[in-house]
Amino acid sequence: LDDSDVPSAMRILDRLDMDGTYVDERCCQALVELLGGERDPDLINHNRDVILASGAKRVVTPCPTCAHMLESDMDGTGIDVVPFVEVLAKADLPVTYEGVVTYHDPCDLGRKSGRGALGFDAPRRAIEATGAELREMERSREDSKCCGGGGGLRATYPALSVAMAKQRMEEIRTTEAEWCLTDCPSCVHNLRNAMKKKDNFKVTTTVRWLDEMMGGE
Repeated sequence: LDDSDVPSAMRILDRLDMDGTYVDERCCQALVELLGGERDPDLINHNRDVILASGAKRVVTPCPTCAHMLESDMDGTGIDVVPFVEVLAKADLPVTYEGVVTYHDPCDLGRKSGRGALGFDAPRRAIEATGAELREMERSREDSKCCGGGGGLRATYPALSVAMAKQRMEEIRTTEAEWCLTDCPSCVHNLRNAMKKKDNFKVTTTVRWLDEMMGGE
């Protein structure tokens, strides 16, 4: 999870008159598990305890990987865990954008999430609700091409990771979009690493984009 996504999410909740609060959470340790390690049970229990102590009925996180891990960790507690973009998809967003946007599907929000069509539809609903023209890449939704940013690939095979990002960037360029949005911070970092100086579009998360369109800080 990118730290800048959290204040963006909180500002959006405030603009939508939705109650929200932080908890003193620890890393979900997804990367540890992906690289074959064992997650620290003390960190898992800490997150469960602070969430339960908050009295919240729902946990939202801008990072779909965090949502995927927390959904499992909070199983049996009666607390719903959802990616923040699903909240955005159902909201009456106070923003208008008339430009062209394309969307890169993160693995943990789409194909790997177990959320079915909602994992693909939610970000697109939020984007189109602004009036933006959503221009799909050649490979999208279930057929979306991994950018090489997840699964620990950036740490273990960095050259392959960058090569995959460069391939994905070619698809982004063909859309002639002004923005490429995604909901995975790791995807954002990897795609940005593959950008060229002449590229005249920006890559960011849906939550940061919407926050910026609403005026930011």
